[in-house]
Amino acid sequence: TNFHLNTRGALLRTALLADDILRETGNTEFVETIKYSPPKRPDNYFDAEENGQNDSTDTEYFQYEKTDGGLIISGLTDEGKNQKTLTIPKLSDGKAVIEIGTEAFSESDVLETIIIPSDTRLVTFADRAFAACDSLRRIENNALPSKLTASADAFEGMNRSCFVYVP
Repeated sequence: TNFHLNTRGALLRTALLADDILRETGNTEFVETIKYSPPKRPDNYFDAEENGQNDSTDTEYFQYEKTDGGLIISGLTDEGKNQKTLTIPKLSDGKAVIEIGTEAFSESDVLETIIIPSDTRLVTFADRAFAACDSLRRIENNALPSKLTASADAFEGMNRSCFVYVP
């Protein structure tokens, strides 16, 4: 099934993202959402060999951890730590970038904007994904909220003056 594309899946993912954002902004009120497990993705879902194309957007600025499902952004390179704006790549070395790992941007003192493109393969924000990056002011999520899952503590420790923009 195309759970992430159908109405039920879009509503669930949007509700979960809204719930995560509310919790991070200090709202402790109960937000009722219907939670159930989405169907398993096909094993080849993250195969990145799409007609020989490879996304090179800012790939050199990130450090990656390889997993069976794809790549996790685990940190920034020395050059990446000096960038004011970074775009999350779709692919790196032919592998899909599927997650922003814990405190992936913590070593940057100048990063102000993170852009998530609409055609991203990114699916998860790990716990404290944006923590300890005090200069971060804006996260532009151009992907459908239904495509992303944020862990319960994904925005914990994030700069309180940072805005998250969603379509």
